[in-house]
Amino acid sequence: MMTWWRNWLRDQRGAVDLIQFALILPIMILIIFGSYEIWRLVSVKQSLYAGTYQAARYVSLNYLIDGPAVQTTANAMIIQELTNNALLSDDTGLQSIEYTPEGLAGLRPYQFFRIRTTLRLPWPVIIPFLPTQPSITLVEQQTSFVEAGPTRFLPTPTPTP
Repeated sequence: MMTWWRNWLRDQRGAVDLIQFALILPIMILIIFGSYEIWRLVSVKQSLYAGTYQAARYVSLNYLIDGPAVQTTANAMIIQELTNNALLSDDTGLQSIEYTPEGLAGLRPYQFFRIRTTLRLPWPVIIPFLPTQPSITLVEQQTSFVEAGPTRFLPTPTPTP
């Protein structure tokens, strides 16, 4: 066993391989950790998108209900979608949920409204060999409109022969 080790150390190709490995290792570590952090960010961003989309869809179909009640349910939908993501702890880092028009009061059929959700990630992004470890704020915005008219959804009449 020792002769193999001694031969490897004397061999010039082994030294070149060792230098190549030492030069490539930091780059490989950067790629591996960076891709993991990007995967985490994409997963959380997708949860934020899904929650905001579901809330906008709920508001667009239930606009006749009192504004604060719809807003409370929409907030709960966003929070539930974020807590379903295993990468976020109980403290999701949700900073704000903004509705335009304010409080969703007085929505009329085919009126546009906006839901803007801001999430500050509860963990710093850790990528080796980078001097700063930033914390990231994700923002998702859904602009939708009230889809139902004042009579709500009426079934399409069946034609009679």
